[in-house]
Amino acid sequence: MLCRFPSQPNDDRGAPDTVDRAKFDDPISVMLGIRKYVAADLSNFAGFDSNLQALDSVHKEPEKVENNVFDTLDAIIDAQNPKTPFNLGYSLATNPDRLAPRADGMARRFVALVRETSGRFQMGGDRLRRLQWLSAHCRMRPS
Repeated sequence: MLCRFPSQPNDDRGAPDTVDRAKFDDPISVMLGIRKYVAADLSNFAGFDSNLQALDSVHKEPEKVENNVFDTLDAIIDAQNPKTPFNLGYSLATNPDRLAPRADGMARRFVALVRETSGRFQMGGDRLRRLQWLSAHCRMRPS
């Protein structure tokens, strides 16, 4: 064994008396020079000037992601085939106010997809009949 550390750290060993124990709280942090941030350090942290642009724009990211998700949904409704972002369903479901106005378009697209694909795939008779019934009874009013 190259090195043996006591199982219980002893405050009398491992660091000179001049070491600030609030910032260097164990022998490894002293040895490697990795200080612990205290509450005052974090409350007074200002960051670097090179990060100001990123910090100014970070609060806009949730809105950008939400807009991207709804743009993707609009493309799907318009019969396009975009690459869908991860967790599309969750993102849409968490914003029902923006989703509700698209309900008619989503239903129309669903009906069109059922009509397009009903002959291509082998489905159990009962499932196919239900999809055909739904397709026939989902006549949407004109936009």
